[in-house]
Amino acid sequence: MSSIKTLNRKRGNILAQLTKLSSKPLDNPSEFELRTTLDLLYDIKEKFKDIKQAYFEIDNDKEFKDVEPILNKIDEDIQDFQVSGKLLLYKFTEVDNFKHNNSSEHANNVRLPEIPLP
Repeated sequence: MSSIKTLNRKRGNILAQLTKLSSKPLDNPSEFELRTTLDLLYDIKEKFKDIKQAYFEIDNDKEFKDVEPILNKIDEDIQDFQVSGKLLLYKFTEVDNFKHNNSSEHANNVRLPEIPLP
């Protein structure tokens, strides 16, 4: 089992990674940037899950009670960031699909016969 000091340092590292990730502007990202950001967030989430589990194994209830609100806040931040990233990716792919489906190259090249007018 890890010591509280070690867990706090790991938690601080996770917070720093989240802060760095969230400080990147997501105003007009490419699909690649969004997917990369979500992959990084997934890695951070996995690391945080391990740290959170180690905190749950702490015997001292007082120390855990002090840390529990911080863990919940980090968990909430990760989820919020993940949702906003996935929404951006969804919007990006929807716009791309719309452009792709409405392009002229997919139009049928059918020539109708001429109908003589009376």
